[in-house]
Amino acid sequence: AAYSDLTWHLTDRFDIGGGVRFSHDKSSTQYHGSMLGNPFGDQGKSNDDQVLGQLSAGYMLTDDWRVYTRVAQGYKPSGYNIVPTAGLDAKPFVAEKSINYELGTRYETADVTLQAATFYTHTKDMQLYSGPVGMQTLSNAGKADATGVELEAKWRFAPGWSWDINGNVIRSEFTNDSELYHGNRVPFVPRYGAGSSVNGVIDTRYGALMPRLALNLVGPHYFDGDNQLRQGTYATLDSSLGWQATERMNISVYVDNLFDRRYRTYGYMNGSSAVAQVNMGRTVGINTRIDFF
Repeated sequence: AAYSDLTWHLTDRFDIGGGVRFSHDKSSTQYHGSMLGNPFGDQGKSNDDQVLGQLSAGYMLTDDWRVYTRVAQGYKPSGYNIVPTAGLDAKPFVAEKSINYELGTRYETADVTLQAATFYTHTKDMQLYSGPVGMQTLSNAGKADATGVELEAKWRFAPGWSWDINGNVIRSEFTNDSELYHGNRVPFVPRYGAGSSVNGVIDTRYGALMPRLALNLVGPHYFDGDNQLRQGTYATLDSSLGWQATERMNISVYVDNLFDRRYRTYGYMNGSSAVAQVNMGRTVGINTRIDFF
């Protein structure tokens, strides 16, 4: 793969940008075996070239306030499943392609940063896992559209301290082109989400202390294209305390999911029964970072 981008400042307030990415993907498969005395097997190769682009433009309304727009293409490469999808015909799943349109703004001063963006994403040949337990394969589920709004804010309310808050609302659905999932929600995309955190830096004679407290909210979402396996809204609280012992060493103690909130991280159907995997629960740990150079 190769990538290049360029930003041109036409004036001290107006800029335009563009980029291009070229990639070449290769995949292959080969399988042989027998079932009940009947042999099966095949082999195949897939080659795919992709050229993707992005364009952007931005304008400074004031020294602190900027607006921008951006159009960008994306993709996931084609390939084969590890589990054969057909006995005598090795067929690859095709590349998933998307195009995203975004309009946003950013306002920043010494004490406050505000960001807002709205977007629309159209996806073609979306790749989605489906099938019975133990034999799930990746296949193309058709087209999907997503629209959403994202908001972020940071308030530096005291020296060394800041309050961050963010939120989003997303509507992501399969379109008419999807024969199996038309009108259904795209799996693993929460309808909304939000977060808030307080972060601090306290200087001491023994090094800086960095406390953090964060609240995370995840909205309802599905685990399958049929929209039968649903996880409701849940919230978690995380905390940590870091110590910058030296310029090269940082130690932090953390407690994730402080109140031990239980929720499902994945679900699937096993016959007529729904089975789910739950999160790890409250997690306590220590992180150490040492920079040698």
